[in-house]
Amino acid sequence: MFYVFIILSISNYAGINTGKGEGDFKPDLIHHGFPFYALMVKRSVDLTKGPWSTILFADFETGIPSGWHVFDENGDGATWTTGTTEDLSSYEPPDFGTAYAYYSDDDASSSAPPGDEKLRTPSLCISEFDSLVLIYSVGFNFRSFNSSGQVWARFFKDNLWQNWNILVIYTSDTSLVDTLDLSSFLPAESIQVNFVWVESTKTWDWAYGVDNVQLLGFTEGGMYDAAVSDLLSPPQYFSPINYPVIARIKNTGDSTFTFGVHTEITDTGGTGILFEKDTTVYSLPPDSILDLNFGDCTISQLDPHVLKYTVTITTQDSTPGNNSITEIIKLDIDLKADSIISPPEVVSKDEVYPVIVKYHSDTADADSWTYTSWFHTEMLDDSFVCDTSIQITPGNFYDIDFGNWSSSNYGIFTLLSYSIQPDDINPLNDTISKTIICTNWHMFSDSLPYPDMDHAVVTNGNVIYLLGGYDGFTSHSELYIYNMDAGTWTTGAPIPVDICMFDAALIGDTIYIPGGYSYSLDSILDTLFKYSISGNNWSSSPGTGEAVWFYGCEAVNGKLYKFGGYNNTTGTAYKSTWEYDPQADTWTKKSDIPYPVELMAHWSLNDTIFIGGGYDGTNPIDSTAFYLISTNTWICNTSDFAKLPQKIWGSASTVYKDTFYILGGCDETYTPLDYGYFYDALSNTWIKTGKMPYAVFRGDGGSITGFGGIDGLYYMGGSTYGFNPTDSIQTTSQAYTYLDNPGPSIKFISSIGKNIKFSVNSSVDVSIYIYDISGRVIKVYSEVRPGNYIIGSLPPGIYFIKLNQGELTERHKFIVIK
Repeated sequence: MFYVFIILSISNYAGINTGKGEGDFKPDLIHHGFPFYALMVKRSVDLTKGPWSTILFADFETGIPSGWHVFDENGDGATWTTGTTEDLSSYEPPDFGTAYAYYSDDDASSSAPPGDEKLRTPSLCISEFDSLVLIYSVGFNFRSFNSSGQVWARFFKDNLWQNWNILVIYTSDTSLVDTLDLSSFLPAESIQVNFVWVESTKTWDWAYGVDNVQLLGFTEGGMYDAAVSDLLSPPQYFSPINYPVIARIKNTGDSTFTFGVHTEITDTGGTGILFEKDTTVYSLPPDSILDLNFGDCTISQLDPHVLKYTVTITTQDSTPGNNSITEIIKLDIDLKADSIISPPEVVSKDEVYPVIVKYHSDTADADSWTYTSWFHTEMLDDSFVCDTSIQITPGNFYDIDFGNWSSSNYGIFTLLSYSIQPDDINPLNDTISKTIICTNWHMFSDSLPYPDMDHAVVTNGNVIYLLGGYDGFTSHSELYIYNMDAGTWTTGAPIPVDICMFDAALIGDTIYIPGGYSYSLDSILDTLFKYSISGNNWSSSPGTGEAVWFYGCEAVNGKLYKFGGYNNTTGTAYKSTWEYDPQADTWTKKSDIPYPVELMAHWSLNDTIFIGGGYDGTNPIDSTAFYLISTNTWICNTSDFAKLPQKIWGSASTVYKDTFYILGGCDETYTPLDYGYFYDALSNTWIKTGKMPYAVFRGDGGSITGFGGIDGLYYMGGSTYGFNPTDSIQTTSQAYTYLDNPGPSIKFISSIGKNIKFSVNSSVDVSIYIYDISGRVIKVYSEVRPGNYIIGSLPPGIYFIKLNQGELTERHKFIVIK
């Protein structure tokens, strides 16, 4: 069963004269001396059996609430109002705070005609309740029997409003909290309550006041709970258009529920109201969902671009925690840096390239509205800087032309571009950069003694050794030696057998070849061939016991390591690692590579061997791994050693100034490549090298360091397609390494947040400038030493940090949020 009760407290009210009594029933019975109550309204009410639902509450602290009405029936201008009055003397409503609603007849003229002065509540839905209670505090100061304070109620049922019912009459000095049980009037759909000053003759009297008016309802055995489950419209990211204001409401209780809902869209401070609406949801069944439409809201570009959107259940229920949702909604501006169209990754010296960056204005509601955005682009380590602005229409792509750029020097450059839009909802995607390399790969002045592929190249100082290989018809046993000082090829003692598809390494005075394929023998050789440079002679010893071709080998700490390879007879790709000790002339089996591989690139640095790409016996791969000799452990972890940017096999590999290089090779479509990559150890990334004169694979290369003008990379022979070896040598004397490109001197630990953390890794003191989006310098730091720093105490917004180090200038963007 449902219980409803109304609690009224008499308080002051700022009245509004709405006219006569609108056909109200006029009571003609007055009982003097004490309150007179209607039948059944003073029954005992158990307020502890809850939860009681608050249908109405008014304390009149800020005036007469919205929806209440004041009636001046006799038209004398004296009406119900709010505040306090001396006419109630010591009979003010209990616990009234700072104000109550009252009518003072002392303020009216004694010649004013008799009439009723009414304070009326809004129409309140009570259909789901079977108990109803009205509670209020009341004050009445008696002077004569001509006046009384009364409480009336009327109920809407059977599709019409019933007559007014007198609930109580006060005709003596009164100051109390009164409770009226209205359950006997149920069932009903709605209720209205009148607080009435009744005056029967032309005279004057004292006053009548009420405060803390409550109307409470209860349903026996039911749980009343409504929840705001979602805000459907406007969306989280809005366009400046008209939107319906829609929230999803759910009855999460077990009883049919009628309740009030309030929504508002304001600025983030809650003071500037863009939209506000109150409504009532009637008789929503349990587990029902209602997408409640409050009406339309038009948002213009002149309104704040960040708004607070709130929907709240205003009727008390059993779970207040789910009664409200507030979301911050933003103008849907999201500029994304899509790609750098030009310049390309590899450029030529002194050639002019347009600087074009593609941006995308992404939005959920593409429309005809536009906004202005600014863009900045600069070439780090170069003087090129350009700023521009354009009109943006959401939903479109823009190829923004920042002008022309050319490099007058060989080197590695970084093109940085970003948008400057304070209202961007995702500033993390509006910046893009690209590494651009200007190199001078060219054909070396000399060529190989014969077209060659699948050979091995070993460098020793400024001397290059060319061993064996395949000329398109058969394998070779020749050893050719090129002296860079003399610029001539000479021959050394031939290898004991013709051999190709092999690798070689240098330890001290000896070059080692641990096997390969012989065309004359039509077999894979499992023999270790050893060439003494000083003695110009060959010797041999047994191999590992695994006959393979296209393996890799490296010399580290005076020992030889052989790994991977393939046996065409068994069709097996190997994962094996072998260690050869020249002193003991013995092979030792070591830990396996994490995966089988042949035709891979490989390098060694300190006591670690690295491999990348290759062929797993079935397909090309881009995997990388490294072998820790000290712990006999292979590790395959891209966070430590990044995988290759693409699948490459049959490439040449070398180390130049402690930097790993991949040169040429084939991609996964078996297309030869005319470029390579070098490994940036600081950023754990592979960077594309300059364009080589022609595409080539299955050649070999080396590097020369410390000999002045001949220093650089050398790629020798190889095949341009199929089995079509060449005798050419490709080289660059401008081989850039990660040591030449150490990255920015400022590295951000966090570039967005309340506090911005960054490190300065310059080797000398630098100057740092912080400026806002308008270009105004707001902080300057001089003689900043290497170390970690935090920028705090900046208002939310977009900022830029500029570092000056001699002629070097770096600029970076960071964002401060609340």
